[in-house]
Amino acid sequence: MSQTNNTFKNQVIGNGNALKFFLIITLISIFLLLIIEISSLILLNFLNLNKNEIGSSRDALIQIYGERHDEYKKLLSEKSGWKYIPFVEYTATPKAGLYSVIETGVAKANVRCHYTDHKRCIPLGGKNEIWVFGGSTTYGVGVMNQETIPAFLAEIYHDYNVINFGIESYYSSLERILFNQLLTSLPPPKAAVFIDGLNDFYYARVNSDGGDKSPFSEFIEYRTLPGITGLFNSILSTFKNIALKLNTVKLIVLLAHKNKIQEKISVSDEVIRKTSYRVITNFKMNSAIGQSMGINVLNVLQPVPLFGYGHKSSNVPIKYLAFEKHHNSGKGYELLHEEHSFKELDNTFLNLALIHDNLPMYIDTVHYSPTFNKKIAKEISSALQIN
Repeated sequence: MSQTNNTFKNQVIGNGNALKFFLIITLISIFLLLIIEISSLILLNFLNLNKNEIGSSRDALIQIYGERHDEYKKLLSEKSGWKYIPFVEYTATPKAGLYSVIETGVAKANVRCHYTDHKRCIPLGGKNEIWVFGGSTTYGVGVMNQETIPAFLAEIYHDYNVINFGIESYYSSLERILFNQLLTSLPPPKAAVFIDGLNDFYYARVNSDGGDKSPFSEFIEYRTLPGITGLFNSILSTFKNIALKLNTVKLIVLLAHKNKIQEKISVSDEVIRKTSYRVITNFKMNSAIGQSMGINVLNVLQPVPLFGYGHKSSNVPIKYLAFEKHHNSGKGYELLHEEHSFKELDNTFLNLALIHDNLPMYIDTVHYSPTFNKKIAKEISSALQIN
């Protein structure tokens, strides 16, 4: 009996020692990780790698925005999140502030609001509304609520409520789907404007059969695979998102890409051709829907930095110009102008690919300045020709 007790006692002590050892190792590991994280943050700042964004550089902000640079620094520090909505896949999460995003309650779509009275940003449909669709250039990344293209259109059309349906990363296919969703819930608006081109070629993701593939398609596909594969991908995706927030991972990634900011990342000519067809086809479908429902539709081929005038008047420091996959829009626009006369779109098409301004047109690689947004809005209003 005594021997049994001793054996049990030794096992308990042994287990206790193992637990203590595990806890000590865990605490040491956490401490080392914290040291590595803090060291990485110090290195990021020391090597100036953490200042790869314009909002982190006072000199760049002054050069781009002038006297109001502090206001825009605050604007650029505000981050938007994503929220799932059916069919379109995602929209921006509601938020107050310099980026004012409100819930509409219609098709679960959220909008950026430029009116002081937020009720005017909630779409009700009808002939006193103008809907504007697009990506981050329409949404207005880098400019105030009252400095977006839809906001300047609202200044021109005082008697209409102009609704900004622009969402970061949206392109013509997602906008067409959202347009359809809204029309199943609301009466047709007076007009609908689609501002596209940049993101269509940035997200030049078409399947081998020519089928469309949105920015979120792979995310949804990997998480919905059957059985253990889907579960594994879901866990892996979660860990990846956590890892990308660590300073250590940021340091590794930034060191690896330090000299690649101007790297040319482009897809094949075949993919560019299929993407060009996608843009034109979506424009045609928008026009057909508009014609059948009495909506003044205007499809706008927007300016992009690698076709036409580009950054000639830009105040953006060269080191902050990260074209990478935006080289695709340069190739794509060349093909569009070689192979399409755009005559099939008739008076529902506005080509702004070659528009330029002597004032700075961009506030970063691709997003427009307030003065350029105002000029684009004026061109759109001239083409819309509504009272």
